[in-house]
Amino acid sequence: MNKFFPLLLLCLFVGFTTNAQDARFSQIGSAPLQLNPALCGRFDGQMRANMLLSWQKSGAAYVQHQQYSIDGFLDSTNNFGLAPNNSATNAIKSNWAGGIHYYQYGNDVLGFTQNTSPLKANFLSVTLAKHFYRNNIALGIGTQITAAHGQLNENNTSKLDPEIIGGGFRYSVAGQGSRTGTKNYMDMNVGAYFGMKNDLFSFELGGAIYHVAAPKNDVYEKDSDSRMRRRVTFYAVNRFNLNQKWALIQKNIYWSEGLYWNSNAQNDSSKNVTLWSGLEFHKMQHLSNYYVNFSIYTRSFSTLMPCIMVHAGPSICIQYSFEFPINSTKYRSYTADRTELSIRYLLKQKGAKNQAFNQFNYW
Repeated sequence: MNKFFPLLLLCLFVGFTTNAQDARFSQIGSAPLQLNPALCGRFDGQMRANMLLSWQKSGAAYVQHQQYSIDGFLDSTNNFGLAPNNSATNAIKSNWAGGIHYYQYGNDVLGFTQNTSPLKANFLSVTLAKHFYRNNIALGIGTQITAAHGQLNENNTSKLDPEIIGGGFRYSVAGQGSRTGTKNYMDMNVGAYFGMKNDLFSFELGGAIYHVAAPKNDVYEKDSDSRMRRRVTFYAVNRFNLNQKWALIQKNIYWSEGLYWNSNAQNDSSKNVTLWSGLEFHKMQHLSNYYVNFSIYTRSFSTLMPCIMVHAGPSICIQYSFEFPINSTKYRSYTADRTELSIRYLLKQKGAKNQAFNQFNYW
């Protein structure tokens, strides 16, 4: 039965059906604190810094998205993937981790493209997580507090496409004209994960609930009933040792959310469900400090997103991806192209080596 367990996890999401679209990143795994607060500190090292830039274009609009995060351990040591398995040691070890995450859409910080959306927003989050591990088992829980700010100005531009807008605030494109508005709110998010590994494979399951406070989010504050729906995310990760040179990581990420859950003013609520699924190929042995990995993902089986990952030693990883619709004529909810660039820096412990498969790490 044990040898079939990875296959069962691999097929975990076959039963999900998907609809509508989700405007978040292609490289959602490169923004782990936006996927699950428990992933704060979920890496092997002492500190991690991430930057993810996204340029999203549809037939109607351009919208730019950026996220920046830094997280690290509040304790003096971190043993994720660095301590060898020892069945004689049954002590449960634990670490505290903290992080800061900033996400915004509506401005291109590099100036490559001009934003066409009348709605801009930014979200600043502080995250705290607790990790437990013993031998080949890891468990973590996390919580996150978010301050959100949204700004509407239809005087500058009024081209908006719901497929590539960042969300977080209720805004109806009906009746566009010269409306303006500003909205702020506080929110709370929680998450957890569980993982195991052995000599043949490893896996991790995790989930999170966002918008626990269900904040009011009408950007022009004319509808006091408008509140955020809870966002639910769930993921399953499987890691296989193909041979002495290559490891295979298979990820499925389920993401469900809506603009708001009720309204007396307008009946334009929505609920979006998206599934990311794909494969990553990682080298287990490196002849030099510079090497390349690659991956291929799909969003709800309606787009393709090839990605190349360039590593500079054990600390720096640069990822470039381009997501495009497979058949936008048939799947009209998916028409956008997304170009993304992410840079990750890991501050490793002294003496740590970059051995991809031996480390209990996916993010």
